[in-house]
Amino acid sequence: MKRTNNKGVSLIEILIAVVIFTLCITPIVNQLMVGMRISQKADDQQAATDYAKSVAETMKQMQLNSVYSTTELEDLADVLAAKSVTTTTNGDGSVTTNTTYNLRCVATFYSIKADGTDGLAIPKNSYLSAQVPTLGEGETLGTAFTSVDAVYQELNRHNKAVDPTDPSAPQEPEALVREYRFIGKSTIDYRDYDIDITMDTKPYALESLNTPDYADPNAANLGNLSDLDATKTAVITSTSNYDAVAGSAFFNAVITALENTGSSTDAQIAEKLKNGETTFIDSATKQIKITITELPDSAANDYEVVCSIHYVNTSIIGDYSVNPADAQIDYVAYHQQFTGSEPPDVYLMYNQFMYNKKFGNDDIIIENDMDQEAKVYVVRTAETNEGVREALNSGLKDLVPTETQQARDEKDGSEYLYKTNFQLNQDPNDHPVSIFTNIPLKQQIGTDAGGQPVYGSNLTNSSAADVQNYKMSVNVSNPAAVVKEMKEDERYSETGRVYNIVISVTNQDSGNTTTIDTSKGDY
Repeated sequence: MKRTNNKGVSLIEILIAVVIFTLCITPIVNQLMVGMRISQKADDQQAATDYAKSVAETMKQMQLNSVYSTTELEDLADVLAAKSVTTTTNGDGSVTTNTTYNLRCVATFYSIKADGTDGLAIPKNSYLSAQVPTLGEGETLGTAFTSVDAVYQELNRHNKAVDPTDPSAPQEPEALVREYRFIGKSTIDYRDYDIDITMDTKPYALESLNTPDYADPNAANLGNLSDLDATKTAVITSTSNYDAVAGSAFFNAVITALENTGSSTDAQIAEKLKNGETTFIDSATKQIKITITELPDSAANDYEVVCSIHYVNTSIIGDYSVNPADAQIDYVAYHQQFTGSEPPDVYLMYNQFMYNKKFGNDDIIIENDMDQEAKVYVVRTAETNEGVREALNSGLKDLVPTETQQARDEKDGSEYLYKTNFQLNQDPNDHPVSIFTNIPLKQQIGTDAGGQPVYGSNLTNSSAADVQNYKMSVNVSNPAAVVKEMKEDERYSETGRVYNIVISVTNQDSGNTTTIDTSKGDY
């Protein structure tokens, strides 16, 4: 009988097998762990970026105050999720909810010199005495001012003084910077973040010191007002926000029309448009209409101001069979009622109309339904737009950068690249209107015998044959009697109108920081 060897596996053999298996599996496990960490880091980075972008959009639309109390920050803290909510069960079984808002604001002033160094007139971290800011470690408070006017006056005194060491030399001019810092903590999708948002007017203050004839939009003392109170003054800031929205709406109208024709060729064109493989040639016009009305027999509100925006795109009707109703878009950008014996002044803050990468003319309609004078301040701001600059460098002559007055008013041949057209819907003799604007009211019309430039008014009646050669027109016989230069003095607006924004979001667990730069008032 043949004997079978049934000897089992020895302990040494098992240990050898375990070691071999471990050596083989360890690199795979390590690779999997690295992949998981990379994936988690990418997810965290994307979540932080998405959150930072949403914060940027919130801050760009935000109406700033001079100072902020905890109560005034509650709404912003809600939007930014900068709060914590706890619940407590009481002895009687009821539940008490407590909300802690984790957001504070540090609002300060300071002045700078042309080289960007700190100025002498308004020390760093100066503030309004109504609210003393809580600064970070190692920082010290500057000067306490009783009002914003007091800040302006101090800067004015400094800029008009002379150098004490050399009475014949003027004092080096300085410009005012308004700075806000919103600091807090937020929780988004189980991730805890530290947020630090800085909003300041420094780039525009610097340019006002270094670029001749540059008008800092934050320094314009409109109508001799340093504080634009939104409860007493109609401040319209959002008319430029709809330009991109209108472009998207017209694009969708073309896609829908092509897909509904039943043509396979049209369907293919629609698919290429959606994939960005082709474009269509279109153009749009825009009208901004401001209506000021005295309310009849009103016990509470005496005046009403409405700003509506009307877009028309006729080119997509014939070329792409778009329904005419879908080629017109209307928005209400502003609607507010006011109490008082005098109608509110109206301030229109806007960027130049831009559609399909081309500047368009601004058609501004003013309808004064009162027999009292309507005062409208049309403020063209001066933001930098990188997309416009890139397009200009690519050779697209219909685009110009908008950060300087000279560039905004550049001419192509004899025609300005864009114009502002005012239309009054009533006879100004019965419904008087005064329009104040920072758009230059003069243009160079030639040179004198010595080669020096000669300037003339660039205003014209819109019925004139040469209206296309002017930057501004108005449909009245004497346009200069309606449109006037907006005077500036040495004071600055209380909260500023154009801001550089830097948003930093730090993940508390990983320590990774995501930063986004933008500006308030972009296209």
